[in-house]
Amino acid sequence: MSSSLATIRERFSWALGDYREETSSSAGAADGTTVVATALKDKQDDYYNGMYVKVTSGTYTGTRFISDFAQSTGTITVLAAFGGQIATSVTFELHRFNPDYKDIAIQESIRENFPSGFFKRFVNDNLITGDWLRNGSFETWSQATYPDSWSKSANLTCAAETTTKKYGTNALKTTNAAATQTLDQTEVQAPELLDLRDISVTFRAWCKTNTASHVRLVIITIDDAGTTTTTNGDYHTGSDRWALLEVEASIPSDVRSITFRLSCVVNAAVAYWDLARATGKTKHDYFLPANTERLTEVLYQVSGGQDEEPCDDLASDSAFAYVRQWETLELTNRVLRIESSLPENRKLRMKGLTPCPVPTTDAATTEIDSSASDYLLALAAINFLDRVHGEWPAKDRAWLDGERGRWQAEATRLRIHHHKMPPIQLR
Repeated sequence: MSSSLATIRERFSWALGDYREETSSSAGAADGTTVVATALKDKQDDYYNGMYVKVTSGTYTGTRFISDFAQSTGTITVLAAFGGQIATSVTFELHRFNPDYKDIAIQESIRENFPSGFFKRFVNDNLITGDWLRNGSFETWSQATYPDSWSKSANLTCAAETTTKKYGTNALKTTNAAATQTLDQTEVQAPELLDLRDISVTFRAWCKTNTASHVRLVIITIDDAGTTTTTNGDYHTGSDRWALLEVEASIPSDVRSITFRLSCVVNAAVAYWDLARATGKTKHDYFLPANTERLTEVLYQVSGGQDEEPCDDLASDSAFAYVRQWETLELTNRVLRIESSLPENRKLRMKGLTPCPVPTTDAATTEIDSSASDYLLALAAINFLDRVHGEWPAKDRAWLDGERGRWQAEATRLRIHHHKMPPIQLR
């Protein structure tokens, strides 16, 4: 279940007995110092003095301290002006406690209680055993113009493709804006590729295009003497069907540069790519995809189709077995290290926990299910009361201490009776 920050703040405020929401009935002062709502006339002069108004719609949103309230017109005056005039039909909230502190308490409670408090379960099978490429499934795009861990030529347009794909969430769509364009992965993006020296490497990728002699795979090496060797695979036939392209090359023992290339030749032609990989040497360390923060299980594919490698057989009845010896390492990048030698071209299936999103705007959401939402409110209340403790007069701090004790007891009760702890990690 997804809940927005505004919704969580509202529930939190009601739990503290500290919330009112209204809509402005007419425009405030031109200098942004007032908010007007006739619905507020049910309270006497100065009732809202010392409280906070949070404007949540219109042009000038934000939180301000209230310095005065006039009952006769329902006018709130703020100590520091908003950015401009608060118009009519603008929604706003009234709080005794600073609502921005409430937001911070909610955000920190989500962030600081992973995985013991709030988490999402994930299943990720974007890695292939024995594959030396990074992001060969083209699932990760930190920028919109090319996939992570790849570099493109200037006149090749790349886009994440979510419809025409072989597997997973994304494939790669390439469109030529000129003839002979490329998408490359080299030792610059993946330094470990130089460990492929002195072996035979097989480079494969699925491709779909309706343009004959447009796309093929290429392996390029440069040795210490500066000799460049280019090995080209066969072109796609242009059948507008998915075809598994392949090229094999022997890597020099003194290789100093290696390039795995998706070659796109014909101007204005389109191609789709998925499940690219380079195999040939036992691999133990795998560059982990994003959003795989806490792994709990790692499995590998033990069976697949008759005519293709198991990772290319997308049948739902593929069998998986547990990898028993593995660990995650925080090196330059996050790495999954598998101690045993697994057969090549099998899918790795990773299961685990990832943090719930921390909402930073009122409309942004987080995925806290109903069984954990009350627990979040209790933790947020504790965080919030600790935050405001020093700002309140000494005579009121005994009340704050009492409230904190009440919420601490509630958090303990909810953790024991309602909250499910994450599973134990398997090794």
